[in-house]
Amino acid sequence: MRPVRFVALSEDGHALVLADEVGRLLALPIDERIAGALHAEPGAPPLAVAPTAADPVPSLSPRDIQARIRSGESAEDVARIAGVPVDRVLRYAGPVLQERAMLAQHARRTRLKGAEKPTPLAEVVNGRLSQHGIDTEKISWDAYRRDDGTWRIIATWPSGKATAQAIWDLDKTRQAVTPHDDMAQYLCAERPTPILGQEPAPERGGHALPGPSRGEPSRGGHGLPAASEHPRPGRDPIRAGRDALLASLDRPLGASSG
Repeated sequence: MRPVRFVALSEDGHALVLADEVGRLLALPIDERIAGALHAEPGAPPLAVAPTAADPVPSLSPRDIQARIRSGESAEDVARIAGVPVDRVLRYAGPVLQERAMLAQHARRTRLKGAEKPTPLAEVVNGRLSQHGIDTEKISWDAYRRDDGTWRIIATWPSGKATAQAIWDLDKTRQAVTPHDDMAQYLCAERPTPILGQEPAPERGGHALPGPSRGEPSRGGHGLPAASEHPRPGRDPIRAGRDALLASLDRPLGASSG
């Protein structure tokens, strides 16, 4: 018997999303047998939790909460919108956060689209960042789903006095990732644009990397950015990203450009 683990509730709420030991996703429809097995007493009806003054009725349904978390919003932002404590949101956010983490982990092992060598994304990123003195152990990976159903992968790490980030588009069908913003373009470039007047191991803490694209506005409280859909024609994204990080190095610690 092949072991599986629970990942999330399906979007329509009618199936459990499971994953096997190699990360393949499986869907288990929730029928009467499954519903009965989930209760302490087989055949007993689901127990309804009556709202009280200390447990207010949320303005968002559990499915809405999960959809917002899946699209990149933080639990704190969703709790504020729903008008409930954060721990109430976390009851439903856990499986979705696991789903996002699993997609991010999958993307790290995915090859770059159009690359000469089938190198995993994480290996490319770690190699480039380590060349510039960045501690690759401090890289955080996450994933969020856009309104059109596609997924984006985001990596963040401390860089000088700022927090840098890079974003890729994940093609789950073709099992490939594509750089989306300037930082990702820089990290994945076969021959990155050098910084004028500096050697490969430059001054300023060795973090001569481009920062996140300036076209990354907030999406109504989302914890993750929404990248610009249409880059300006005639611009060099690698050079633009490089210049953005040089400016971000003078910002307060923990700030992110966007």
